[in-house]
Amino acid sequence: MLLMETLMSMGHTVCAVRATASGAVAAATRYVPDLMLVDTRLGRGSGVAAVAQIRQYQDIPLIYMSGSRIPGRRPTDIVLYKPFVERDLALAIFDAMMRHRAEPGTGHGSTSS
Repeated sequence: MLLMETLMSMGHTVCAVRATASGAVAAATRYVPDLMLVDTRLGRGSGVAAVAQIRQYQDIPLIYMSGSRIPGRRPTDIVLYKPFVERDLALAIFDAMMRHRAEPGTGHGSTSS
């Protein structure tokens, strides 16, 4: 729960913490968060598999937390390699939000006429 406390001390609201892929998918559906922090290894299932399911119907910016490479992720996905410190987390959150806003198809990127 240290991550949750860190996020809250940074001024963020934590809407859910889930330890399974199915729980993560259900939480994303219920809360539609502004950002997801996803561990690649969950108690049951894979964070990568959960993200693939969520992305079928929602486009939520995310940060993968991992100790190793993550095959099959989008080039724009942010990976926060463990172990990390609060400054790394803050920079990853900023970067994930900026990339998502600039990404075509999210409704947040700029368009030209």
